[in-house]
Amino acid sequence: MPILCLISRERGTGKTTFLSLQRAIFNENMRILDSERISSHFTSPWAGKLIVAVDESLIDTDKPTVTNRLKMIATNPTIPLEGKGKDAKEVPNISKLIMCSNDESNFMKIDIEENRFCVVKVPQIPQEENDPRMADKMAEEIPAFLYFLKNRQLYYPEKSRLYFDEKIYDTPALDKIKRRTENGLVKNLKDVIRNQFTYMHSDTINMSLSVLYELVSEQYKYADRLKIAEYLRDNGYRTGCAKMFSWRRSISLPEISDKDRFYTFKASDWMTQEEFEELRSEIEAIPKYDSDDDDDLYDEEKLLAEELPFGN
Repeated sequence: MPILCLISRERGTGKTTFLSLQRAIFNENMRILDSERISSHFTSPWAGKLIVAVDESLIDTDKPTVTNRLKMIATNPTIPLEGKGKDAKEVPNISKLIMCSNDESNFMKIDIEENRFCVVKVPQIPQEENDPRMADKMAEEIPAFLYFLKNRQLYYPEKSRLYFDEKIYDTPALDKIKRRTENGLVKNLKDVIRNQFTYMHSDTINMSLSVLYELVSEQYKYADRLKIAEYLRDNGYRTGCAKMFSWRRSISLPEISDKDRFYTFKASDWMTQEEFEELRSEIEAIPKYDSDDDDDLYDEEKLLAEELPFGN
């Protein structure tokens, strides 16, 4: 299963209460740990448990071994069982991971291509719905809840090794963390491309490698032309024959025309759904010139020219 990450900087969202419910259901088949324990090489306290939860987790982003440990738990069929003073041995891995954190954007690094994390931003429970006996009431309903789970019809069919189609849990919260994880060059390249959609008032733009490198260099001193080309190539972008294209340095400056081999970018591939919808609204708000108005203007200029004694 994907690693379920419940995040919210707000208090009173019910993240810890949710873990308490899991503990009440699975009893000794669940462990709630802190981030230090999950990163320890001693796995005996939790290895072989069905649910492993990390509460108030803040994973040291400078230690990729911790992230790799979590990925391993999520997908490996076996896991090393190791305790103090005992030899490690492999046991079947049945653990499902849950992580809770108050850090919405930087609790760990998640690469762009990574699909093992389901990150959900948990909304705060309205004050009028806050019930101090919520956990006790849920515990009383566990038998009925388990009966419901056992007899329900599954909503999502199995689609991958992590059961779900990864598009199902590709959330805005996950996208935000992936963006912060990217290296500086990729971040600045994406900023340059996204800005051009706004500057050009278009959901499709053309940019050459030379222009991209120039614009990225202005805001990122470690810009590398070859790495930009490599990143775009790895993501399926190719240039064609040299043709004319236009771009802007800012929204207030005029268009610059160049002739070069260029890449074609679509806003829907580089923006979030919210950003894309905002761009479309801005484009639609731009006044459209009616061709009939242009014809009328041309006729007036022609008539005026004919009336002048010295012609054109």
